[in-house]
Amino acid sequence: MANESNITGTQKLVGGLVTLVGGIIVLILTIYWLFADYNTLLQGFRDYGKTAGIVLQAMEQPIFAQLMAVSSVMLIVASYGFFTRRNWAWILAFAGSILGIFGGWLLAMYPMMVGQAPKHMTTFGINAVVWFTLTLYVKPIETKLVAASFIAGIAGVMNFMNGNAALNKIIGAELKLMSQANVPHVAMAKMMNNPGLIYEAIQKALWLSALAFLIISIAVIYRRNWVLPLGLSASLLALLTGTPVAYIDTFVDKGGEKMSMFFFAPIITTFILIALLVKGEKIWAESSASSKSKGTEIAS
Repeated sequence: MANESNITGTQKLVGGLVTLVGGIIVLILTIYWLFADYNTLLQGFRDYGKTAGIVLQAMEQPIFAQLMAVSSVMLIVASYGFFTRRNWAWILAFAGSILGIFGGWLLAMYPMMVGQAPKHMTTFGINAVVWFTLTLYVKPIETKLVAASFIAGIAGVMNFMNGNAALNKIIGAELKLMSQANVPHVAMAKMMNNPGLIYEAIQKALWLSALAFLIISIAVIYRRNWVLPLGLSASLLALLTGTPVAYIDTFVDKGGEKMSMFFFAPIITTFILIALLVKGEKIWAESSASSKSKGTEIAS
């Protein structure tokens, strides 16, 4: 991987233009769609009878819009860094684009649940273009590192979505308990019969594993040794918490008629765990060709 100091003037110019334009467009679209579609989305969840979704999205739409705004600001500041030849520009843009991909994907998924257009596929796509421009051109990275970072990022998004779905189940169970007129106290009802208990037991752990994978998506680029223990821990945690609820949601709640979306995270996490156990640090280790070229540069 090229050092920041080795990035050419043309690469910095491209990096500055891509991050500036991408950051501004995403920021404008995010603010506009938040105010234009907020009530429409909540009405969609109401029309589909998803009361828990109304409660959750009423909170999460502004939260993720703020996350997108933060990522856009990071890109805009990074563009200043590229134009003024600052060494921190690339990593700031890289981290900002990851946040933008994460937030854009989630904001695109929620409308699809109620048959509405996934407008944020646009912001997701813009951030993806920025990410690949940064990793493949502005500061060229080995293909295996790009792949490892991308897959870790996908695992982070999928496990966060599982945690979010679990939170939706928890809210639904709480609302159901609160609607029971013959129950004197919600806390007592939870002690006697709480269908959301399994989700309460795993929800925060899923978000923790998602955070770990998102950290790995950055750290693997820099070949940090602690990626292996963190990756193994995150994979095991995601499997232990995600697999049981995927099974319950598929075979208990849905009667086995439709595979639960909970399964996507355990599936990709299984592949990551196997790769880490079989390959270990070789996944991100420096290739022999790269080492030889560095040796040649030092010798010369």
